[in-house]
Amino acid sequence: MASTSPRAKDPINSPVEESRSPAAYARAVVRAAKAQAPRDGRGGDTEIDEEEETPPAAAPVQTDVEVKASSPRTQLHTVYVDTIQPKRLVEVSKASEAGERCMVLHNFIIARICDVSGADATQAKDLVVTKCCCCGHVFPMPTSPIRALKRQRKVWPCGHWLFRLEFRFKLLLQEEECLQWVFVADEANGLLGESADEVAENLEARERAQKRLDALREDLGKPREGNSHSLTVYRHDGPDTSVFGAYVVCDTDLQLLPEALS
Repeated sequence: MASTSPRAKDPINSPVEESRSPAAYARAVVRAAKAQAPRDGRGGDTEIDEEEETPPAAAPVQTDVEVKASSPRTQLHTVYVDTIQPKRLVEVSKASEAGERCMVLHNFIIARICDVSGADATQAKDLVVTKCCCCGHVFPMPTSPIRALKRQRKVWPCGHWLFRLEFRFKLLLQEEECLQWVFVADEANGLLGESADEVAENLEARERAQKRLDALREDLGKPREGNSHSLTVYRHDGPDTSVFGAYVVCDTDLQLLPEALS
């Protein structure tokens, strides 16, 4: 006698399933296969059903490019950092009152770079000025060849003809809420790696100096967990300075770190 028990439901051959569209029928086959699989794991199946909840997006992974961009590219370094006890910016005023005229500063960031006009410095050639050797007045960098001007003994607006080229700009140092301006007056190759004469007359030297300036500008305002800046300053007192004088950078060079060389 034939069995009268109800036929087990066949999700594939069911008339209801057959009446669906081919796409719906295919989804039904997938669901039926998953229903028969063990529920303790998916056995490596990574396919996501259209009706299942979309998993949360993975957190973005920081790339090597992003890591390099956040790393410092330059470091101001003075030879005296290991021989003279460095000072923080908050200690400068008290040290000046005590009569200290030369200090090593550290643990700061560069907040701004300005040329002699007070504008933000972007071009290395704009940091070179003409300084009168007699009265100390400064003028813009000449456009004519330097040697020719010295042979011709050209008279500058101050009335003198002896001159030399110098780097003239200033840096704004910052440590938390404390700010301190320091001035650069240098004819040698201290900070930008080239002399003022070379930057004025040699295109390759100007490009190398520009690379250092660009790297330092990229570090403006960035926190420094390592490779802390350090520089030596001396106090210059004069009629054009404040009560504690102005601080001029000396015996300090700007180093390019591996991130900037790559």
